[in-house]
Amino acid sequence: MRKHNNRKKALLKRILAILIALLMLAGVFAAAIIPARAAEVTLGEIKAVLTLPDGWTEAEKTDGALLEADNAEGVHLRLSSITGETSEDQWNYGDYGDSVVENLGKALADRLKKADYTDVGFTLVKADPLKWLRLAWTNGKSEKILYGIQYYTVVNGQGIELSFTSAAPLSEETAAQAETIVQSLSFAEIMERPKTSDSSMKTSLIWIAGLVVAAGFTYWLTTRGKKK
Repeated sequence: MRKHNNRKKALLKRILAILIALLMLAGVFAAAIIPARAAEVTLGEIKAVLTLPDGWTEAEKTDGALLEADNAEGVHLRLSSITGETSEDQWNYGDYGDSVVENLGKALADRLKKADYTDVGFTLVKADPLKWLRLAWTNGKSEKILYGIQYYTVVNGQGIELSFTSAAPLSEETAAQAETIVQSLSFAEIMERPKTSDSSMKTSLIWIAGLVVAAGFTYWLTTRGKKK
């Protein structure tokens, strides 16, 4: 009888050990397939919400920035907004046909090439109801080469720019994350153009191109501060 009880206890211990092992394995498997929760950032200044994927950490904001963040690869994200006559005239890129917005993007890309930027590429990115200009470039004018991907749109009369800059070429994974971040930008309201506003697409390439220069300057200013 005692031997039977001992065998029964041993069997129960084995079953318990197997169950614990299965539970631990299930936990590891779940952690592997369930992505970490992204961070949602509220941007009160432009009444919008943006989602940062796992691996991006908010950084101290420089003057004029609504949001700054970095990832493990050393890529710096900066979101800014500029309001002026140009953005107020354009009001919302989503109000224009694709070809009109594309022509603006191509003209801006040509301007960057003439300013000695290399590997300049342009694409139109749709994130209904928004339309973004996406510009990729390399800037080797300084001692160190700077790589960048920038998104620009106009919505509610505000120019919105998201830049991703790095001292090394951006990986395909980071480039994909950049587009995911841009696609996640959601505005509380897309307002109609005021009746008093001009409905034509007035362009100011100098004004928009200035954002590209500002992105590079911000990157070096930020990284220099970290090294100190």
